[in-house]
Amino acid sequence: MEYAAVKRALLADDALRVRVFIRKSNPAGFWRDDTTPRPVSVSSLAELGKTTAVVLQDVPAEALGRLSTTLASFVRAGGGLAVLTGASSAGRGYSGTALGEVLPVSPGPWSYVDELFGVQPSGGSGPLGGAVAAFAVPFSSLPTIRGKVLLGATKGGAEVVLRAGGAPLLVSWQVGRGKVALLGTDGLHRWTFSPRGAEEGEKAQQALWGAMVGWLTEVRDDRPVVAEFERDQYQMGTPARLLVQVTDPSFQPVTSAQVTAELQPARGVRVPGAYTHLTLPTLSSG
Repeated sequence: MEYAAVKRALLADDALRVRVFIRKSNPAGFWRDDTTPRPVSVSSLAELGKTTAVVLQDVPAEALGRLSTTLASFVRAGGGLAVLTGASSAGRGYSGTALGEVLPVSPGPWSYVDELFGVQPSGGSGPLGGAVAAFAVPFSSLPTIRGKVLLGATKGGAEVVLRAGGAPLLVSWQVGRGKVALLGTDGLHRWTFSPRGAEEGEKAQQALWGAMVGWLTEVRDDRPVVAEFERDQYQMGTPARLLVQVTDPSFQPVTSAQVTAELQPARGVRVPGAYTHLTLPTLSSG
């Protein structure tokens, strides 16, 4: 049911060009899931030249084979990846695989717990966390989910977007030039069992996947230093907060960077303290 819910949410977005594959037999019996279903090989799944993002829905590590390395390289080169875990991909997780290296949590082993959990936003201020926090459908109105993977330790620089039972449920981060989101459940289809009606649950599903896909496919700014103000305009006398992101040559965040900003008077503006031009003359890390 989770596969059907994810597929329905992705196909509902007319802006996406979606290719869907389903694993019909162990370990890697993949079929193309469209108007003319047919078996495909794992190697054909690795043709990612025109692909912006990939979604894995509860695919165990043994089913990926060399595709694990292909996906890791795809992410580091700028691709987006959503990994949805469940009963099939728990246990080993992706420990010892190339894919495990790009996940925002320790790649395994993981435990699968067949219990009911409520889902809550973590209050994160990152791009994905902010989008999820702005949902029109309140999380408190959604049913509990059933089945959760107890994920490994969150890696430094990762953002916990959703929690269930007090533990991380949806974790995201940027790695290399790409982005990865890891969802630790195969039970979000239960949102459609909402006491207020399936329509509200469908809205929540589409809102979540809209936020996920938007974040995963967003064009990333590859400049090593990016600076911008929180707002386009400020009232006179209001403190202005400057947001600066610094990344190293491998596109990892530099948390210890020291940035000096110099404000210069705006041309043609005589009001004391009015500045519009920003330069960053010195930058050091350590």
